[in-house]
Amino acid sequence: QLMVYLNAPDVIAKSLERLDKAATLEDQIHYVFNLRNVKAGWTLEQRQKYFSWFATARQGSRPETTFPGGGDYNIWTNQAHASRVHPPELVQWFKDVGRDYGDGASYAKFLLNIRKDAIATLTSAEREALRPILEPSIATTPWKSTKERKFVKEWAMTDLESALGDVARGRNFENGKAAFNDAQCTACHRFGNEGGSVGPELTGAGSKYSRRDLLESMIEPSKVISDQFQNSNIWKKDGDDVSGRIIDENKERIIVLPNMLAPEVTVEVPISEIARREPSKVSAMPTGLLNQLTQEEILDLLAYIETMGKAKAANFKQ
Repeated sequence: QLMVYLNAPDVIAKSLERLDKAATLEDQIHYVFNLRNVKAGWTLEQRQKYFSWFATARQGSRPETTFPGGGDYNIWTNQAHASRVHPPELVQWFKDVGRDYGDGASYAKFLLNIRKDAIATLTSAEREALRPILEPSIATTPWKSTKERKFVKEWAMTDLESALGDVARGRNFENGKAAFNDAQCTACHRFGNEGGSVGPELTGAGSKYSRRDLLESMIEPSKVISDQFQNSNIWKKDGDDVSGRIIDENKERIIVLPNMLAPEVTVEVPISEIARREPSKVSAMPTGLLNQLTQEEILDLLAYIETMGKAKAANFKQ
């Protein structure tokens, strides 16, 4: 950090050399983060090496998954990194609570911000020369259901409460996993090391909430809304209104995310144009997400969440 601040000779070359030799992903990020604001002294080859790291960081041990909305945000939402080495104490920290290693919900955004800071230091000539790396052609697969689904029933709590005991045994893992995808849970919720981050993380939900609570949150999402994920209703002085999640705010303006399934689309509202605003009583999570699932599939889905997606859990034994 001090060498970067003082523009020390060879700090770029030495840091990139240490980046190559870094034993853990965390150490790699340390060098990438500190080099992001270095403006002068780069060779084109060094720039290529630096920005190529981000392309490598997108690759894990599983194929990358994209979700509804597309855009840069979704390029970074499935940071598997299972093939990378982490400090033993970090891995043990996850094991102590019965979980596999998982990146934090904001990890992808941190990488995006580091990359944006570095891009801001480039000259016009460098941008043009690095265009193949800075604007990669990434093949994305739009979200799709695992099979054709039709309306089954407008489910209510009274329809399913008596069957919650069946979640503990004889469930179907593959059906639960498919239901998790088809109900679009992955679009907004982090689960393990995959999924979005605009909704609460679901990896440990089974250890924090009862089955009834989990079911109720899916069938009646507006009954209990966390302050952390609450939308806002904003009325402007000209009569227009905007509803959505406030994702950034300063003295001049606020940035609103109207649709959780399209995180790349935001609305900027100047503070001076706001007449009033108040928390929304309607959850950002849509209702009816389970209406295309059968009762058995819903029970499989609950088992999938409860077991943190572990196929060998007791819930899936016959």
